[in-house]
Amino acid sequence: RATLFQFIHGLRSKDEATRRTWLIVLSAGSMLIVIGLWVQYVRSFVLTENTEVVAQSAIAKPNFAAVFSTGVRVLSDKGRRTAETIRRRLGQEHRIVIKNPNRNFILEGLESPAPVSIPK
Repeated sequence: RATLFQFIHGLRSKDEATRRTWLIVLSAGSMLIVIGLWVQYVRSFVLTENTEVVAQSAIAKPNFAAVFSTGVRVLSDKGRRTAETIRRRLGQEHRIVIKNPNRNFILEGLESPAPVSIPK
């Protein structure tokens, strides 16, 4: 435990490039650990559900790259549609409409607030 604190303290005194390299390495390692734990969780959940369903899914089981590329394609299509909608709305003329122009904004019957001096 003390060595971890010593490593972090030593890393603080290093130059920017070294700290950035360690940031990338430790972030990638953390991501791999989280993804690995998630994959193990999903595998254990799927395998304990129903062996017949698992056997059927193993026949037409897509690989990781196919599933990932399909997900990226779906998300990029949705992002493109959202960007187009935003672009179209930004290009429109905007108007402010007051639905009831007969409103009375005179504050009759209210007391005036007491003046307050502001310190200099």
